Amino acid sequence: QAVSQTNTPAGSVAVEVGEYQLNQGDQSDKRGSIEIGADRKMRINLFEKANLSTFVHEAGHFYLEVLGDLAQAETSSAEVKDDYAKILKFLGVDNRSQITTAHHEKFARANEAYLMEGKAPAPELRGVFQRIRAWMKLIYRQLKNLDVELSNEVRGVFDRIYATDA
Repeated sequence: QAVSQTNTPAGSVAVEVGEYQLNQGDQSDKRGSIEIGADRKMRINLFEKANLSTFVHEAGHFYLEVLGDLAQAETSSAEVKDDYAKILKFLGVDNRSQITTAHHEKFARANEAYLMEGKAPAPELRGVFQRIRAWMKLIYRQLKNLDVELSNEVRGVFDRIYATDA
C-alpha cells in the first residue's frame, strides 16, 4: 500500500514500512487517528479534542482499507470488486497502490458527507441516520464544508457498506 507522507487540511500521516497511521487534525489539534498495521489489524484512536465527526471520519479510513482487502481476496464477489472499482474511480486512481493520504482523506470526508445527507439505505436505519445527520450538521453546518461531492455510484457503495441488502 503506497501512502505518501504528506500533510493535508484534514490530517497528516506518519508512515513506516508496512504500517501507517492517518490522523484527523494536525499535530497540535489532533482529534483522532487510525493505525493500520502490517498484519492488517487496525485501531481507531479518539483523543481529547475529538468531536462528533471524528469517529465517522476515522471509520471512513477503515472502510476504505477493508473494502480494498475484500476486493483483493480470492473469494471476493463480483459486486465487491465492482464497488471497489467505483471507489477507485471516485478517488481518481487506477489501483490500490496509487492511493495516497490525500485520497484516503477524500474518502473519509465522503463517508462524513454520506452520513450527513441522512438518507438511510434501509428503513430500519432511518432513526439512526437522522440522528447522525443532526450531529454532523452541528459540526459542519453545510455539506459543502466537507469539500467532497458524492456521485450516485459512490452513494450506492456507501449504502452497501452500511446495509448489505441495499
